[in-house]
Amino acid sequence: MASIATTSDRRGFLSAGIALAAAAPVAAAVNIYGPGLRAQWDAAMRDCIKAKAEADAQNYLNGSGDALVKAEGVLLDMPAPDLRAVEWKLRWCRTFSEDMILEARDFDTILADIARLAA
Repeated sequence: MASIATTSDRRGFLSAGIALAAAAPVAAAVNIYGPGLRAQWDAAMRDCIKAKAEADAQNYLNGSGDALVKAEGVLLDMPAPDLRAVEWKLRWCRTFSEDMILEARDFDTILADIARLAA
């Protein structure tokens, strides 16, 4: 997973991700893996939201952002259960592409998600 450069970008991105996750009902999502992957993604997103709240509360001091970086990494590495999750991954890459070097595996994972969901 690529490393993050700025905390203000992280805050805005995760807020947008939270809004995106809440934008459409889960029932409308296409999930070829059944309820297991959807539940795993939702749990990982909740962990990410919790980590962001904790990091925000501590102004990203004393390593409080480490849990957020880890939570984002879990989401990026996990197969996307639907196109909303793919969109979250792409928005993550877009947000941080100006401040860091993205790894090829970040894109390979997203491309594999798209190919799997399109099949």
